[in-house]
Amino acid sequence: MAYTFEHSYYFRPYRGNSSFWLNRYGNGSIADHQKATLYAATGAADQRLKIHQVSGGCQLLSDLNNAYGLNIYGRGAGSVCDFFRVSGNERDALIDLLTVDATNNLYRIKMINHNLYLTPASNSKGAAMTWENASGADNQVWQLCVSQSSSGSSGEDSTGILNKDTTVPSAVAKKPFIITNIPDKQQASGFDTNVEFHPGCGFSDGTNFNTSAAGTAVKKVLQKYIKKVFGSDANLTDAQTCYYLYGERIANGTNQQFHPGVDINYYEGAPIYALYGGTVVYSGGTYGTVSIRVPSQNYIVTNYIHMKNIPVVKGQTVNAGQIIGYQSNAGVAATHLHFEIRPAGSTGPAGSSYNSSNPLTTIRPYGYMSGE
Repeated sequence: MAYTFEHSYYFRPYRGNSSFWLNRYGNGSIADHQKATLYAATGAADQRLKIHQVSGGCQLLSDLNNAYGLNIYGRGAGSVCDFFRVSGNERDALIDLLTVDATNNLYRIKMINHNLYLTPASNSKGAAMTWENASGADNQVWQLCVSQSSSGSSGEDSTGILNKDTTVPSAVAKKPFIITNIPDKQQASGFDTNVEFHPGCGFSDGTNFNTSAAGTAVKKVLQKYIKKVFGSDANLTDAQTCYYLYGERIANGTNQQFHPGVDINYYEGAPIYALYGGTVVYSGGTYGTVSIRVPSQNYIVTNYIHMKNIPVVKGQTVNAGQIIGYQSNAGVAATHLHFEIRPAGSTGPAGSSYNSSNPLTTIRPYGYMSGE
């Protein structure tokens, strides 16, 4: 597994097949100068780092808050590795991942401007992290993993497409990806052989949706999602139930350039159940929307759009599995449910002015779609 920019991974020391992971030391909100340590697997956002591409290298940003990343606190060998706000501190956050063995996801983490390497003090719980001169030894080798349940692979998802991202994809002004065999009811044939996707979609250019690991992972998640949101009797037996996936462009020449969620058509009037519990922060509007802030998922906001007969109101607390509306064509021509996720602090739906460089502050949803 070669790593992919703008995806998030867990990092663990390669020496001794460590059972501990690179971790932010501290509780609650992230802040400057919180130390990096080793700790047992928690699956939490403060143990995931997003590989964000920048000029001359990359930054390793905390999934808890992408404004913070791995940093060097000091100047020479022995300097502490901590988390620090990246903006204005780019020189001390510029990193290179040097390949040791891409097949087994092994890399050295180099602080470029200081020519130092991330090194754990030991291979034990609570071990401190420092930046040291190159040793050539395996104590400076790290394994990148998309899951903490295995070495570099989650089994169901070896691509990272099910990572629980917390930030929107970066605006990317480049040629869209082509994904083959995407089930898409909006295409005349039902299945379009070449559908264009925004680079933030989570798929790689040229992916075959029917046969790829990413496609398989997404199909399994869609099945779980449908049973949670439309009820246990619902089933994705017909792939054409899916209208659009996240990041999809329209290949037939219309002007819609980015799709910020996932569209599913079950049937007109189908009850919609909340995927997660939380607080309603928006209800109603032209498009029949319910927005729920979810404390259990780092306060993301889940948006359910194109509903009618909405029984919940702003400020109300709802539980997972509670009816929050009924499928309709509110605001659009064809009946379906549009589901999207926005980052913490959002208060409603993303909007409809899609374009190739503006993902409308939505998050790739697949990692969240299995629900509670």
